Amino acid sequence: MRVILEFTLRETPYVLMAGSGGALALWVQVPIGVVAPVALLLCLRVRARFLR
Repeated sequence: MRVILEFTLRETPYVLMAGSGGALALWVQVPIGVVAPVALLLCLRVRARFLR
């Protein structure tokens, strides 16, 4: 089985995404190594397609 991952940008403004990532980092107080992937997931739409 093969998997195809598609990454596309969401339609929301980048300022909103950057602000939400920064607010998450300050509110939860987690290291940047955890916040960076979460902020990317907020900015990107990830789709997985499974092929046989």
